[in-house]
Amino acid sequence: MTTRTLSLAFAAVAATAALTGCGPLPGYAVRDESAAQQDVIGDTMHLGATLCLDTHGDDEALSTDTGRCDDQEGEGQYLHQLPSFAGDGGLQFFAAFLVPDEATAPATASATLPAGMDPATATLTRKPSLDESLEQTQPAPAGERWVGYISPVVGEATAPGETPEDVAAGLERMATTKLTEDPNAGSGDVGDWAASADFTLSRGPGGLPAPASFTHAVIGGVRMAYPQDIYDGVDPTGFHDPVEAFGLQLLDTRPVDCREVRAWPFDTFFGLSTSLLGQSSSGDPLLPTTSCGRPSAAGDLALKDLRGSGDTVTVGAGQTATVPFTLRYVGDPGPTFALSASTALPGAPAVVVTPGALTPGGAGFQSASVAVTVPVGTAPGDYAVTLTATVGGQARVATGTITVGVPGAGTTNANTTPNPTGLEGAGSVSAASVVTRQRMLEFRGLDRSGLGPDGRSVNIGDVICHKTGEACGWVSWQLSVGWEQLHAGAEAARASAKQRVRMVVLGSGSLSVPAGARRHIRVKLPKSVIKAIDGGEVLHAVAAVRPARDRVPVTHRIDLRRG
Repeated sequence: MTTRTLSLAFAAVAATAALTGCGPLPGYAVRDESAAQQDVIGDTMHLGATLCLDTHGDDEALSTDTGRCDDQEGEGQYLHQLPSFAGDGGLQFFAAFLVPDEATAPATASATLPAGMDPATATLTRKPSLDESLEQTQPAPAGERWVGYISPVVGEATAPGETPEDVAAGLERMATTKLTEDPNAGSGDVGDWAASADFTLSRGPGGLPAPASFTHAVIGGVRMAYPQDIYDGVDPTGFHDPVEAFGLQLLDTRPVDCREVRAWPFDTFFGLSTSLLGQSSSGDPLLPTTSCGRPSAAGDLALKDLRGSGDTVTVGAGQTATVPFTLRYVGDPGPTFALSASTALPGAPAVVVTPGALTPGGAGFQSASVAVTVPVGTAPGDYAVTLTATVGGQARVATGTITVGVPGAGTTNANTTPNPTGLEGAGSVSAASVVTRQRMLEFRGLDRSGLGPDGRSVNIGDVICHKTGEACGWVSWQLSVGWEQLHAGAEAARASAKQRVRMVVLGSGSLSVPAGARRHIRVKLPKSVIKAIDGGEVLHAVAAVRPARDRVPVTHRIDLRRG
């Protein structure tokens, strides 16, 4: 079994550093690290790192740099012998990942162990005590946390039938075996191992990643350990030699402590004197038995995603409607999304999507449109129009609505030909009614509207929340008309007297607009107003919409008429 040559690099560097007073017990530094969002816009964030035995061991460097992996002359000459602790006992490898607080951690991580280890790979399990220890030695920045994992014990201590006597014999070999340099051993990545884990990113109410980027770092380490089952059923009071009891202090189930030291029951460690080590109260040398190494430099990966919603468009049967969609992209420029669409309109011909593909140049709002021809004879009602964006095996769906009105009702976007731009302002939506894209709350009012199918109410427009991470909150609305329009002869009298315009409120109310949502405003009219509209009068009304936090409302003029 090659694990007889399993831990001398760790031991050797310990001997040439800690035991000679040159620094702390060296551990692992990060040779390279990677972070990638899976499936381009998926929920999984894959973090991975290759860790190397650190040949730069001084106290100050532990907090000021990320270590060194090169095999410098005189520093890494024993690295080829990493496998010796496990050859005489056992080791556990561990890794911790620095991630946002909101990320969901997996139950396990994966590891590829150093060459010569048996087994060559291992499944790491969660070790919360590692998180806690790192918060003492390497505190996570605000909004981030360490998530630690540890391997099973690897090495001779896992052999079937291992006993406390075998452990004691292995410790004696560790104390007396002298390290020797192998002139044929190479440097480079000897002793490297790798760890990786898949975290689940968090999303806000609108579906976009929250936070919008994934901060990350990795730290790796190693410790001496023995399987607990070696001591199952053994009465420790029967031990008469400290060497026999030493393994009880290093069970694989103990918490991870980055500052762990244990009283070493010998005067030498791999043939080197322990005289320069600190001492316990009983005078035994205190040997570092756990090393947490150095973290990698922190990284920050911008997360990609695309979300959006479509408008509500009212048309008559036999007409073509263009449904605008507003999409919001987050992340670096690209990738290319393939766009397709469908409609719930029965018997409708193939829809036309513009554009057919979307490649965002960076984070921000994007526009698309879907042109749908409404078959003659389609029953009045609401019909869904679905826009689907696909990339990397992932799909994002946005939904708009076509409202097929009764003959004579007002329309919001009726065309005889598709609108190739997909921009607002087509049909009877006034350009003045479209609030700039920089505003997160938009009132899209109608230029004209008639009584709905119930014969008592009118639709005055939509309130749209462009926020993705939080709701736009409460919005109040009001529909008013000049008093003189409801009283014959009053307008002429007011004009001759040069009086101020007196407004009459036809209806008012409030509604809550969630993130990424659209809310219709439908006003139930007084009987006198319904009678006037049915009689052929055109009432020039004013619609006002005010977010709860704003003093000044957004206003829009709308004609209430029959047909």
